[in-house]
Amino acid sequence: MTHPPQHTDEELNGLDLLDEASSPSEPDRGRRRPARWLYLVAALVVIGLGIAALIAINSGTGVAKAEENIAQGVRDAEDMKEVSAKATSGGTVKVAYSKSKNAFAVQLEDFAPAPEGHEYQVSVTENNAAQTFDSAGSLGRDPGSNWTGFPGVETVLSVHINVVAEGEVDPDESDLAQVELPQD
Repeated sequence: MTHPPQHTDEELNGLDLLDEASSPSEPDRGRRRPARWLYLVAALVVIGLGIAALIAINSGTGVAKAEENIAQGVRDAEDMKEVSAKATSGGTVKVAYSKSKNAFAVQLEDFAPAPEGHEYQVSVTENNAAQTFDSAGSLGRDPGSNWTGFPGVETVLSVHINVVAEGEVDPDESDLAQVELPQD
């Protein structure tokens, strides 16, 4: 006569299935998935890179650095000349230019920050048949006393400082200052 196999209480409650499922004898169980901490480290690296990219973008490393380099090149040029004019706001606009660098730089002294939602803009009158008036670029809301450089002085007759709504090109009012460049 055969006796039925003896089972322990754990086997009867199904706990032996867990042992069988975790058995290393199955071929797929030999490969382990990466630990959860690796996913956490990867996520932190991605977040760190994203933050670094945002800081680089917001610190103006692109356009602002180029404008700063142009201004420095103009200021260091052997043929650099400087002219200035008083602004209607009481500040002074300085324009340094260099024909050899084909560029000019602008500095605002004693200018208050532009009104909220506005910024200072540099515009130029071009020496062409139509004497066109074009925007050269923005100085921002509060340029301080930094020099900002712009390419293309060869055709510029005069440099104008205006206040514009942020992101706009057309001035809100007439020029705050106009600086005539000598045509030598």
